[in-house]
Amino acid sequence: MQIAQLETWEMENGEIPEGAFVLMYSGWEHRIGTPAFFRR
Repeated sequence: MQIAQLETWEMENGEIPEGAFVLMYSGWEHRIGTPAFFRR
């Protein structure tokens, strides 16, 4: 995730409040135990 992506999100949805907790779903749980996980 890039800062520009968060800025775009804020322009579309409103500013993220100071002190807010931001979560991101990456899908990496599907790679645990696979060669792709270790090549990261």
